[in-house]
Amino acid sequence: SAGALSNDEAVEAALASVEAAVSPASSRSRLTLVETVVEAHFAASDRHREFAVGIRSRVLPDLESLRDGLRQVSDADGALGACILRELRAAEDKVNEAWGESP
Repeated sequence: SAGALSNDEAVEAALASVEAAVSPASSRSRLTLVETVVEAHFAASDRHREFAVGIRSRVLPDLESLRDGLRQVSDADGALGACILRELRAAEDKVNEAWGESP
């Protein structure tokens, strides 16, 4: 597209603007750069906080519900497995009795 900068041109333009902002001619420009960086950090912090609140309010309840459901299924499967093992052991004992063997 017309007027679009190549990567190299964009890097050069960005470096030139940073050099202009921190030129030794003005201590005010350096302060402005520091203020800009601080403001950017605050903005990033606010975004992170918003993201964390969103995760906590929308995603976490769903994950907790999933965990609880999986725990119930796992407990039921464990109880079923224990029942099956008891039945198998009882059947094994009956077979051993029928064949005259002791466990």
